[in-house]
Formats: sequence, C-alpha cells, structure tokens
Amino acid sequence: MKLQRISEFQHEFSFLSSQENLSSFYACFLQSDLGKIYIALPWDSLVERLNIKEKQSSSKMMLSPKGRIGLMFLKHYSCCLDTKNK
Repeated sequence: MKLQRISEFQHEFSFLSSQENLSSFYACFLQSDLGKIYIALPWDSLVERLNIKEKQSSSKMMLSPKGRIGLMFLKHYSCCLDTKNK
C-alpha cells in the first residue's frame, strides 16, 4: 500500500501573530492584479476631483470616500452589476 499526500486534506497552522498575518496578507495583496491597481491609483486626487465628501452623522454610508471609489473599481473588476435583476 502506498501513502499519498492529498493537499486538500492537509491543514497548515500559522504561528504568526495577527499583525504578522495581516502584514503577510497585505504583501500578497499588493502583488496581485487588484493590488497593483490599488498602488497605481492616486486616491486622494480622485476623492478631491470627484468631490466625494466624508459621511455625515445622519448618513447610512459606512465607507470612506476612498472606500467608495475602491468599491466602484472592485465591482468592475469582479464583473458585478449595480442594477437589480427584476
């Protein structure tokens, strides 16, 4: 009988702290296609030119102006639509 290594059934344990994990995931993100787009965009200039304001206390908006612009790019990148299908 042969023993085989099946990667789907193996689990890796990380002994890194949560901050080290975040740094590791962020570094991987920056190397991805989406991360390269993130690096290339002049976020502050976009917010200023598009005249996007911070949320007001009565607003239900949960994202910052940079987050709202990022969400527009993410929806396009992931081929999501804003319209609801009826």
